[in-house]
Amino acid sequence: MKNIPQPFASPQRADESIRVIAIDESYAGCSWHFHPELQLCHVEAGRGQRLIGDRLCEIEHGEVILLGSNLPHVWRYESCAAGHIKANVVHFDAAVLGSDWLDRPELCDVRLLLTRASQGLQAEGELKYQLAQRIAQLATMKGLPRIISLLELLHMMAESRDLKTICSTGYQPVAAQLDVARLRRACDFINDHVNEELTRDAAAEVVHMSGSGFSRFFKSHTGMSFQEFVADVRISRACQLLVTSEMSITEIAFACGFNELTTFNRTFRKYRDTTPSKYRSMVNAVQHK
Repeated sequence: MKNIPQPFASPQRADESIRVIAIDESYAGCSWHFHPELQLCHVEAGRGQRLIGDRLCEIEHGEVILLGSNLPHVWRYESCAAGHIKANVVHFDAAVLGSDWLDRPELCDVRLLLTRASQGLQAEGELKYQLAQRIAQLATMKGLPRIISLLELLHMMAESRDLKTICSTGYQPVAAQLDVARLRRACDFINDHVNEELTRDAAAEVVHMSGSGFSRFFKSHTGMSFQEFVADVRISRACQLLVTSEMSITEIAFACGFNELTTFNRTFRKYRDTTPSKYRSMVNAVQHK
């Protein structure tokens, strides 16, 4: 049986969106796992091995590593008579300031950094020592100062050339494969229930996600919000029925999940720049030339 990384739920407090975990000598490591939060780790002292994606390495004294969302990893520490294990681990959501904060043009470099982190990044040179100090300071901060400090830290990494990619270029995380399957289930659910009332929470339940988490997941993979995607599917289905059936405009509207004809007409015009009746006429004219 293959050793498959397991999902891990990082416990969050209601009063924090950035979690800093201090690890001491009593910590031996955890199982092979992944989680949706990004992870920034500084190992101040300790030895053993770490597996990140497809790369197995010895733990380096003072190492600083940034892991992207859902990148499988595990640190296994050895007991060390000559010293002890000491590390700080930071968990944070890419949407720490909202689902679209990274779309700002000023944050282009940070957005690229977090994309690169999907393969794992290790700090080198002087950057490693600068980041280590910043991470230690995060543990002493709360509220807005902690958020500001994290942004400054990410900015520092984004501007640096002292970052080494950890995983091989062709590595595809198991989590990415799980995302594909999850997205397929969500899209199948939408297509199977396009003529019914469709809610974000109902779709989220199908793929075992929270509503807010599903919204971020769905938009990041499709480029559209859940409601935009549903509307697009419904209009595509309507176009098919307008061409292949003798159903009336009203019948098609209700068959595609619209409760009011005016809403259907307005949405159709938004996505096709014309009305349903004109669309049907134009397609018929082309087909019978």
